[in-house]
Amino acid sequence: MLCTMKQTTGLSERRQVLGHADPLVFVTSHTPMIGVLSRVIPQIGNDGVVSIPLDAWDAIREIAKTEFDAVFCIHDHAISGAYHDGEFVPYPHYLIEFEVDGARAKELCDRVHPLVEELIETHTNTNLRLPAAR
Repeated sequence: MLCTMKQTTGLSERRQVLGHADPLVFVTSHTPMIGVLSRVIPQIGNDGVVSIPLDAWDAIREIAKTEFDAVFCIHDHAISGAYHDGEFVPYPHYLIEFEVDGARAKELCDRVHPLVEELIETHTNTNLRLPAAR
């Protein structure tokens, strides 16, 4: 399944550290009807360096808005750290979030997951890789 449903109330529980292949995670937000889908996308990894221009997210933002009446937000965290009352993420990353009606969260997840994966694939520079561990 591409979308994991999880209900939490604490902000620190709200954001999960997820790798490239991990699904978006749905958690509750301010009201029982609205939830947040979030995903951490590492900017540096074994596959190379991921550098996604902000305007590359426009198609996903438009789908979220027009098809799901959802709000899309992208955070570009260029250094490791704990952001937005979340858990510490030990590498530079993007944090993507969708505020969406909980009843439509899985549908949104299924719709945007392949587009997110395509963005990661097309914006990964495989010539810049982490050195192998010794």
